[in-house]
Amino acid sequence: MGDRFCDAINYYQRNWEGRKIAIYPFGRNGVQFKELLNLKYGIQESLIVDNNDKDTYLNIIPLDEVHDYEDYIWFLTCMNPSYHKSIVYSLKELVPKQQIIDLYNDLPIYDERFRMLSVIGTQQGETVSAPCWEFLEMIKKKKNENRRINVAEIGIGYGATAVEACKCLTSEDTYFCFDFEDCIDNLRRVSILVDKCMFTNCHGKLLNTTK
Repeated sequence: MGDRFCDAINYYQRNWEGRKIAIYPFGRNGVQFKELLNLKYGIQESLIVDNNDKDTYLNIIPLDEVHDYEDYIWFLTCMNPSYHKSIVYSLKELVPKQQIIDLYNDLPIYDERFRMLSVIGTQQGETVSAPCWEFLEMIKKKKNENRRINVAEIGIGYGATAVEACKCLTSEDTYFCFDFEDCIDNLRRVSILVDKCMFTNCHGKLLNTTK
């Protein structure tokens, strides 16, 4: 990740030195990118944009409140394929593409076949905060048939399915979660708040699931 960030900043210095910088969005990757930009390169961004955290952090504004979009060189820091495409497209409608430095331009294009379990069967735009009840029924059925089971979920999203699934399991079972690091970290934070949630053997991994 560090090399990716450094390559992007070096590209900026070669082509846009002195132009104002906007960081968008400002999730975990955005925070890390800002730290590298400020501390290692001594460059200060002019704008931080995020549609979700505008009420959580100071000096963050949503995209639709930005003025003079073309005054900035935009660093896109989203690495989640589910949101990456829409973020890129929304910005390309406002800014010439040459002024967009996409840190994750090598991500695969989001495909409907890879929707997370939480939204299977839902219409476009519906909530993704509800668990996939069909999947939960499958877990309960397997649990009735076996004393100990292993379950895996690929693409946990907000973790709604994972939280409910772990309530169906005991300390003898194992729940493997495959997703990006920020999603796994968020699931761990949620698990602290959820009562009766058996997360002792819930393993979140991006590449492998070694206990």
